[in-house]
Amino acid sequence: ITDKTCAIVAVHVYGHICNIEKIEQIAKKHNLVVIYDAAHCFGINYNGRSIAAYGDASIFSFHATKVFNSIEGGCIVYKDKNKKIQLNSLRNFGIYSEDVVDYVGINAKMNEFQAAMGLINLKYIFENIEKRRKLTIYYRNKIDKIPGMKYFVPQDNSKLNYNYAYMPVIIDRDKCILNRDELYDDLKKNKIYTRKYFYPLVIDYGCYKDKYGDSKVPIAKKVANNILCFPLYDSLTYDDIDYIFDSINKIIECKNIKYKIIEKKEISEQRTKLIDYLKDVDLLLPVPISEKVNYNDFLTKIENNGKILCACNEKNEIIGTIFFYDNCEEAFITLFVIRKEYQNMNVGTKL
Repeated sequence: ITDKTCAIVAVHVYGHICNIEKIEQIAKKHNLVVIYDAAHCFGINYNGRSIAAYGDASIFSFHATKVFNSIEGGCIVYKDKNKKIQLNSLRNFGIYSEDVVDYVGINAKMNEFQAAMGLINLKYIFENIEKRRKLTIYYRNKIDKIPGMKYFVPQDNSKLNYNYAYMPVIIDRDKCILNRDELYDDLKKNKIYTRKYFYPLVIDYGCYKDKYGDSKVPIAKKVANNILCFPLYDSLTYDDIDYIFDSINKIIECKNIKYKIIEKKEISEQRTKLIDYLKDVDLLLPVPISEKVNYNDFLTKIENNGKILCACNEKNEIIGTIFFYDNCEEAFITLFVIRKEYQNMNVGTKL
């Protein structure tokens, strides 16, 4: 804070509110205005008062991704009634009247369709927040079982009526087998669309990085590089969340997959296991192996003149194979197959 400082602009991120008491103390000490970015905070009460009652002004977003939305738009809640004329002008190109334009303003007017959508959604806001609360609890129980994943818990729960706006998760690279970007990419392959929210940091935007890129904000950088927001909306189902975490567990399992070459003696030693595997994957093939050749004869051929590239899970179960045949005159892949439940997990690519 310097002699040029005139205001504190604080952000309630994900609906997790700032340390309001501390900010008020600082503002009073230095005679500063407090403006809250409350984009994520619609419907939140703190200490028995609306979150909008704190600070000199709070700005809410009604964008389609928010708990309450009017497709686009937002509102400003402010204490100084004298700001009304100025704010009205600023949202309307700076126009004060037909003959007077006082400011460089913007077009921030809400149209009638957006207002109608907002009025409809407003009827269901607390019902939807309750649905989100139950979904969040279900999410947290799932996250607790994944090493290296941590969710945010709102501070001062006894004083706060939270709105369950988002489901942000921090991926601890030291404890989780996956980093954030790997998890994001792998979930996307399973048609699960998460968000790196917020990433990149504002100071890393092209328009700011030359001026502010060297700012020392290690905590913000660490969070931005490891944050992932899971889907959360009132029509999400428990089955959807189960599918998300079944996919995550499968992705983690695939990170632990071991790849090896089996040949000669080892093929003979694992013949029973290989036959059981062939019986399982035979159902996936357009023309089953069993219609062409006996399983034992097939393995004998590979044992004598070939090798098997094999992928095994943590339980040492075979989940994917490439059977390679080479009799000195010709060499070719005779069978390349991955178990169905592993087919979107890059097992084939790695083999």
